[in-house]
Amino acid sequence: MATVQTSSSKIICKSTFVAIGEWGDIIERDRPNDMAMRLTTSIIMATIREMCAHSYYMDGLFEEMRISSYFGAQIKTKQLNTAIERYSEAINYLKVFRPAYVARAKSYRELGRIDLAIADEKKASELPVK
Repeated sequence: MATVQTSSSKIICKSTFVAIGEWGDIIERDRPNDMAMRLTTSIIMATIREMCAHSYYMDGLFEEMRISSYFGAQIKTKQLNTAIERYSEAINYLKVFRPAYVARAKSYRELGRIDLAIADEKKASELPVK
C-alpha cells in the first residue's frame, strides 16, 4: 500500500509542479504588471516545491526500510541506489532540504561511496537545522 501511495504522490507532485510552472509562464506573458498574481504564483510554487521534496524524501526512506538482512548484496545495492535517486530528486525540488542530504549521505556510506557521503554531510552541515 505504501508503494502505491508514494508512487501516486510523486505523479501528482510532478504534474502539479509542471502545471504551476506553466501557469506562472502565462502570468509572466499575459499579465506582467499584475504583482498580486505573480506573488500568488511564487507562493504556490514554493509550497509545491516543498511538498514534492518531502514526497521524494519519504519515498527514499521507504526504499531504505525495504532493505532487510536476508536480501542479497545485489538487491540491497539496488534499493540503496533507488533511495539515493529519491533523495536526489527531493534535493532537486528543494536545495536547502537538509534531511535529504543527511539521508543520502547515509545511503552513500552504506554503498561505500565515502567521497559522496562526505560531500553531502558537508552540505548538510552548512544548512540550517529546523
